[in-house]
Amino acid sequence: MAEGKLDILSSKSSDQSWTPKGGRSKTETKRTDSKMEMEPGKLFIGGISWDTNEDRLREYFQTFGEVVEAVIMKDRNSMRACGFGFVVF
Repeated sequence: MAEGKLDILSSKSSDQSWTPKGGRSKTETKRTDSKMEMEPGKLFIGGISWDTNEDRLREYFQTFGEVVEAVIMKDRNSMRACGFGFVVF
């Protein structure tokens, strides 16, 4: 069975190339009128205290750059914080 899998993978033509979602690699930036623009980045934040709210999370990470969005993930049933979230710069 493993050989069949290998055959399928090796049957791809060499001219096909994989492009990440969005069409650019994560290391690429947009160039506009000789200015470099940074792509927004999403940062996982783990181990958040249960009493931390989204405003406090945003306030803390503002020291590192403009925060577009700060979200603390919550349990669907209890609506209590799960202890992790995301910050988008």
